[in-house]
Amino acid sequence: MPDVRLFLREPCGLCEAALEVVERELVRCLGPPRLRFAPCTCGPSSVVRHVEYPDGSVLHVIDVDAEEELRAKYGFEVPVVEVEGGRTFALAVDAREFAAAIGPREEALRV
Repeated sequence: MPDVRLFLREPCGLCEAALEVVERELVRCLGPPRLRFAPCTCGPSSVVRHVEYPDGSVLHVIDVDAEEELRAKYGFEVPVVEVEGGRTFALAVDAREFAAAIGPREEALRV
């Protein structure tokens, strides 16, 4: 059940591509999301999307420009994908490597 954090900014073509890969691989490996929402916009928030998957995994999509600390930490080196427990991808996300980082597919566990 990994938590995945995708740090991005808009507009950013690399960020859009990374989001597409991350969402596609999460669905392929974990199944369709059971809950997807945008956090409350009544105050400053760097989390622009929160997606929960059937196994309890969560994808947090985070806008680095929403907080000065994040903007300073990541600068122009976005997108950055962090997978709980270790693996970090920067600037580009390889679908196979990301799938391996989030863990084996359920079908593979039944073999």
